[in-house]
Amino acid sequence: MIKYSAKNHACYDTALNYKSLPDDLVEITTEEHKTFMGENIPDGKRLIEAAYPFAFEDIPESTNEELVVIEKSWRDSELSTTDKYGLSDFPDSDFKTLMIVYRQELRDYPDKTGFPNCDRPSEPE
Repeated sequence: MIKYSAKNHACYDTALNYKSLPDDLVEITTEEHKTFMGENIPDGKRLIEAAYPFAFEDIPESTNEELVVIEKSWRDSELSTTDKYGLSDFPDSDFKTLMIVYRQELRDYPDKTGFPNCDRPSEPE
């Protein structure tokens, strides 16, 4: 049996031997547990924490400043992942040339017109 604590926003399997349990536990259905675990959540919604019965709210749109941080973080991760292609001891090949161009596109990405609301550079295949 699975129980939910709104106070802790956590689920507990009563088949396990906990030293202590919250005093606000309520039994929940398998479907409710799946919802709590992230299944059955409608697109564009998120579970409201510490609410039972479970309810959803709209996921707010990111501000432009938040999008800049998200996109720069993605770009930095891509640059880090592809560092090896810029090393002088990486064998020369057509792919290496494509990756060097891609890395330059990544560095230029924040200066692109419309950033952060523009297409990301595409990694060569």
